[in-house]
Amino acid sequence: MGKMMEQLGIADAMAKKVIHRPALDGGVQLVVEGQAEIGIYPASEVSGVKGLAVVGPLPAGIDLNTLYGAAATADSAAGDAAAAFVKFMAAPENRGVWKHAGFDPPGS
Repeated sequence: MGKMMEQLGIADAMAKKVIHRPALDGGVQLVVEGQAEIGIYPASEVSGVKGLAVVGPLPAGIDLNTLYGAAATADSAAGDAAAAFVKFMAAPENRGVWKHAGFDPPGS
């Protein structure tokens, strides 16, 4: 958060106004209740929160993307099941579920 505010040139102006609270540890609730004017969180942590309007991503260059990976290991005791699960998670017909949960679908 600090680096992002420095990149925007607002670090000094915001220093005494920022509340560092993870979304899932009450931060989103502060925004919903009006105790904080804005919250900057991963979309997957705020997707579907009642009373919250997600306005979009941060500008390119100051955004933060988290990549999640999945693989079935060669020596897995349940290799076929693991490979089937990974295939299911990446299936094009499941893209809407990923988006609804605030994630970029696999292959995006």
